[in-house]
Amino acid sequence: MNKRKVESKNPNTSYPEAKLVYSSPQAVIKLSAEGFLNRLKQKQGNLKDCHYHVTEEVCIGNEFSNFSIHLGCGVFEKSLSVEGVSLLRTLSLGSSTIKETLSLKTSHISILNFGSAKIHGQASLDDMESIHINFGQALFKGEATFNQIKCLNTFNLGKAVFETRLSLEEVGAESINAGSTNLGDLTLGNVYFESFYTENATASKLTIQGDKRSYEGDLLDTDRIQFRKPDSEENQNFLATRLTLAIEEVKDLPFRYSLVRFSGTDE
Repeated sequence: MNKRKVESKNPNTSYPEAKLVYSSPQAVIKLSAEGFLNRLKQKQGNLKDCHYHVTEEVCIGNEFSNFSIHLGCGVFEKSLSVEGVSLLRTLSLGSSTIKETLSLKTSHISILNFGSAKIHGQASLDDMESIHINFGQALFKGEATFNQIKCLNTFNLGKAVFETRLSLEEVGAESINAGSTNLGDLTLGNVYFESFYTENATASKLTIQGDKRSYEGDLLDTDRIQFRKPDSEENQNFLATRLTLAIEEVKDLPFRYSLVRFSGTDE
């Protein structure tokens, strides 16, 4: 019977040491406005894993219609705007930083996610249509103004922080959820909805300036507002508390309101 010979390892044999491989952090790319737009096209709108600095003011226009855009970890040294886009399937700001102003205007953005973006200057949304808008954990260091916003489904303020002032001049949505947002100095103009959830949101000040009522629902339709009772009564800045008091003040002034049909919630 043949015996298989098993070779024993020589303890004196030396083997090469395993090399440790370190992944270096991704290099930050510096781009002009034109360079950024070209790169956005090359990547089909997906800059999710890209680290870059844009040194000039950028405007995303209708040439990006039908795109889904994710801005990843970009830093915009100047302003960023989206204007005149007939259809953006998705716009996600990711963890981008915008050093000056953010403007989203005259565009249809089906799904708008602010992610954890930081906007240092003023932010404005004007004449926009969406299905879902989610403010995530975005930080707004300057004033934010939203006007003529039609949101066919949810308008979710998430855990965003508005450090100075937020003004909802004319906003309509099937559902508005204030989440646990810090709303700063809040002004509510003509706000229309099927349902409104105050949740744990806070506001340092609240002013109601609306002068129109909707067939579907508005701030005077308190049956449509879910006033969540805060866990602690100590904080007088809870939106539920401030909104209750503010609505009581305007309920006695019905003559100031005119009934309107607001496209987006009344259709």
